[in-house]
Amino acid sequence: MSDGPIENDINRYLWLVVSPILLVIGTVGNLLSIAVMRRSSMRASQASVYLIALSLSDIVVLYTGLIRYFIREVSGTDIRSLSTASCKVHITLVYMSLDTSVWILVAFTGERILSVFKPYKVKNICTRITSLVLIAVIIIVMLILNSHFMYGMQPLTTTKDDNTTVTYPCWPINSKYKHFLANVWPWVDFCVFNLVPFLLLSIGNTCIAVRVVMSQRRARKVRGSEDNHASIAANGLSTVATTLTTARGPPANSSPPASASTEISYNPKLTNRRLARCAVSHAFCIPTAFCQRSENQSIGGEHRLRQERPAAYNRPSLKLTEQAPPMRTSARNDRTSSMTAILLLLNIIFLATTTPVSVFFIIQDSWSKRVTTAREQALFKLTFTVVNLIQYANNSLNFILYCITGSRFRKELQAMLFKRNRVFPAGGVTVRRPRALEREITGLHTRMTVAADDNEAQAQTIPSGNNLTVPVSRQVDTHI
Repeated sequence: MSDGPIENDINRYLWLVVSPILLVIGTVGNLLSIAVMRRSSMRASQASVYLIALSLSDIVVLYTGLIRYFIREVSGTDIRSLSTASCKVHITLVYMSLDTSVWILVAFTGERILSVFKPYKVKNICTRITSLVLIAVIIIVMLILNSHFMYGMQPLTTTKDDNTTVTYPCWPINSKYKHFLANVWPWVDFCVFNLVPFLLLSIGNTCIAVRVVMSQRRARKVRGSEDNHASIAANGLSTVATTLTTARGPPANSSPPASASTEISYNPKLTNRRLARCAVSHAFCIPTAFCQRSENQSIGGEHRLRQERPAAYNRPSLKLTEQAPPMRTSARNDRTSSMTAILLLLNIIFLATTTPVSVFFIIQDSWSKRVTTAREQALFKLTFTVVNLIQYANNSLNFILYCITGSRFRKELQAMLFKRNRVFPAGGVTVRRPRALEREITGLHTRMTVAADDNEAQAQTIPSGNNLTVPVSRQVDTHI
């Protein structure tokens, strides 16, 4: 404990204790984020490009801005006081990396807006190349915007009225530039670093949230409608009336009477749920429909069935060519929801952590002029320390935010950290089976099974000009 105000001790302990914690968490977390985003299953998403760039910029922020204060408290050496080049380059890198991190988040929000409003066009608009080009443009623009530090900042040694020498590690080169830094630059930095991103992110988040809520409501209505139609179809299968019309005339050896009962047979391997969907639309399956009067009746000729459903049942209009398969749509919705949740929380945390430091720099000059006592000076420094640590927390804790909100991110992290090896005792060789390959094998097996079912269903259709013995399988009796 020092003899001065207690705020000085709190200020020192914050830099010595909180700074290394944020450095360790930020370094490990951002490196893990980069490793997860580079996995094959995550690289398919354009969001991985922005999140990797965001993690890299956060690492630069931590190892240019935060580490400077930690080293200064530990050793008493300021990085900016080492040379003129270190002064100019360091302050430029700090401001550029902070601004770059913010605007990468803005670009990520724009990509999410397109993915929510134009899900079928976003892959054509936001390619991996365009994302990389946009990130490069952001870096160049932010470097140009903050390049004035390369001209106006340098170490300065001056003598006060009492003949004491004071050395400033990084000080404005003249009075005009000092006035610019004190009165003009804080407002420019506030607009670039906080105000404009705040407005863009707020508008973007509002649009995304409204769109996601509307999509979820519409999806619930569609699912309810499908379940209703499936229930009606299941109840109406027993009352389907089928009228037989003959394309080439009735067969020679068979002339069913008008009162003959007719049966419709589907592939016996079809599930009850799929049978119900078959009644809604034949696009879901190929029915093996037969006309017969008795079990195992032999019929011939080329026939065409016209099914007349009861008035109470109306088949819904489906535009299958404009809709993705249900499983693929569900997977895409899960990916969109996961990335959208990550983005919304990132934006909220960004606004909460960057606003205090931006406001402090605006009032810093006027506040410092009103400081007259040691206690007020200590309180001023403590406020500076707190708002800066809050700002650097934003660059350190993104990994934790990903784990909290991103279900896909958590799964990929678990797969990367806890993947199991398969060992063959004979040769002692360890073989890792990629999860992506395992999913591909499972998908291929599913597609082959569906194709086999469809081929079997087609094999049971009525051939032209031949006699056919109709099997009895999942038949539903109907009457003309």
